[in-house]
This record gives sequence, structure tokens and C-alpha cells, in this order.
Amino acid sequence: KVLGIPKGKIYLSLSGGIDSMVLAHFLINGKKDFSVIHFNHGTQYGNKASLFVEEFCFNRDIPCRIYNYEEENNSEYEWAEWRRRILTRSYLIGQSYPVLTAHHKDDSLESLLMRHHPISYLNKNIYRPLLAATKQEIRDYASNNGVKYVEDPTNSDPESGLRNKIRNELIPLMRECKINPY
Repeated sequence: KVLGIPKGKIYLSLSGGIDSMVLAHFLINGKKDFSVIHFNHGTQYGNKASLFVEEFCFNRDIPCRIYNYEEENNSEYEWAEWRRRILTRSYLIGQSYPVLTAHHKDDSLESLLMRHHPISYLNKNIYRPLLAATKQEIRDYASNNGVKYVEDPTNSDPESGLRNKIRNELIPLMRECKINPY
């Protein structure tokens, strides 16, 4: 369920997590020419993920640029704004190439439920080719194809941010109440 991947030079925002690693797998198998942009938030997991992404790119001769967050404010919102500023300023990455992110159907639902929270953004150079795929489909693909990734332990902690509270508490409650969130 990959939607139109742009032709030509592509940048992939690669976190090292399952979603972006599945998208990297698609690009590699599709013989797409791409470079990686990685964001290290400076957390213990962020440093581990950066090493994973750096090694992944090095072993495959994929150009990689790592951005390190160096501000003191470590909120989910500040991190999102920092990434948005980098992804939408083409002069920081050279030319105005498309940037792929691995947002999927479940991420869209979380963003919709967070609508009044200023963390979601769209930009004309950012493409989200996995929007038709669910998280479970991504997990199944990774398992069936041996895609390696690192797991952020905070993803399952509802106390580590609004998105995680929605992901781990609100959406499961909606499903339990037979409310189809899609």
C-alpha cells in the first residue's frame, strides 16, 4: 500500500523505527535513488537510533545527514517544530527535492484526534506514501520481510505525550466501544 513515490532524487526522513525502515526497504527494493535525513532528539533512545540509522546507511552506501537537537526545551511540540523547519527549508538539504515520511493510516487518525494541537503540518515537498497502510500492515510487512528496526520505548507509554495517550488509551477505548475510528 505505497502511494505514488516521486521520481528522481528523494530524501527519506528515517527515524530507525519500524515505519520508516519499511519505507526504506520499499525504496531499496524499488531501486530508488535516495538520501536519508535523520533527527536525533538527544534522548537515550535518540542516540541509539542515530547509531542504528548511521550504520544502516553506511552499510548500504546511502548518503545520510543527521540533525542533532540542541535546544533546552524537550517537548513533543518543540521537536515537531524543529523537524518541520528543517524539512520545509529546502536550502538546508540542498535543493528542493521531495521528502518522504513514513506516516501511515494510524498516524493520520492520531493527528486528526489531535487536530487542536499544533503538532501536525503539511508542506508541498513532504510526501507520505504509506498513508493507506495501517500500523498492523506495516508490522506484518516488516515481519515477513525481515526488516530490522529500533523501537522507541516511549511509544507504548501513554504518559510520555499526548500522541501516545491517544495511541495507547483513546483509540483502543474507541475500538472496545465498537467505534470504528477509520
